[in-house]
Amino acid sequence: MRKLEKKWGKIPTPVKVLNAGNPKTVPLFLALRKELLKGGKLPAKTKRLILIACAATVKCQYCLEMHTREALSEGISEQEILEAISLAYLVGGGPAMGAGTRALEIFESI
Repeated sequence: MRKLEKKWGKIPTPVKVLNAGNPKTVPLFLALRKELLKGGKLPAKTKRLILIACAATVKCQYCLEMHTREALSEGISEQEILEAISLAYLVGGGPAMGAGTRALEIFESI
C-alpha cells in the first residue's frame, strides 16, 4: 500500500475498503493491471489514454484521478488527455465529458 501511496499521492477510498475487507484482492488486481499495461502491440501511452477515456465514460472518479496522475508522471500532456476525454464524449455523452473534467482539475492542482 505504501508503494501505491507514493505512486498515486494517496490511497483511494475503494482501495482502502477492499484491502481492509480482503487483503488478497488489491494485490491480485494490481498484478492483473500491471500485466495488462506492459508489452503488447499498443504503446503504453495509448493504453493510458484509453484508460482515461474509459474512466471518463463510466464516470469512475477514482480511476480517472489515478490514471491521470500516472499519465502526468509518464509525460502525457494535458492536450493528449483532453483529446482522450473528447473521444469518451462520443460514447458516454455529456456525463462522460463532465466526469472527464476531473482530469483537467488534476493538472491545475499539481
